[in-house]
Amino acid sequence: MIEIDFETFSHIDVRDVGPQVYFRHPSTEVLMMSYAIDDGPVHLWVPDGPWEYDKFPARVKRRLLAGEELWAHNVEFEQNGLRHVLGIDVPFSQCRDTAVLALRYGYPMSLAGAASAVGLEVQKDTRGKTLINKFCKPRRPSKNNPAIRWYPEAAPDEWQEFCDYCVQDTKTEQALRKRLT
Repeated sequence: MIEIDFETFSHIDVRDVGPQVYFRHPSTEVLMMSYAIDDGPVHLWVPDGPWEYDKFPARVKRRLLAGEELWAHNVEFEQNGLRHVLGIDVPFSQCRDTAVLALRYGYPMSLAGAASAVGLEVQKDTRGKTLINKFCKPRRPSKNNPAIRWYPEAAPDEWQEFCDYCVQDTKTEQALRKRLT
């Protein structure tokens, strides 16, 4: 079993277009992926840019292509990222979704809501929305900063928080899956 969570950047909003169109858009990039294999520790993969997608963790790719279950919260997002950005086709029959699992038991669909409702010791990082708004969406250029997006080197402390946030999401997803299966 492989559990993953992506953090991405794009000029478009996935909520407006859905994950398939989102990941096919030329501006969409995978910024990082946290992952765990067989309930093991959570690891973080951070490519320096699209030119490093070929450095995707080989053991994750190998196991997904061998038919291992892919777990994620709102798994369609990660499945489309794997397929359209990283070239790893994981059939939907191989995908498992902790959001759907939470709904099955009458818990909220959001990761934060479900984790709180079931009383997990591991909770979603509350700073996530701020970090996502900073690193995953275009920014309005200003006179003092004409850049259209934030890069890690421009805010290294917050970037580290964002990496920690991504890892925390996978830890929370793991704990939720374990509690509900």
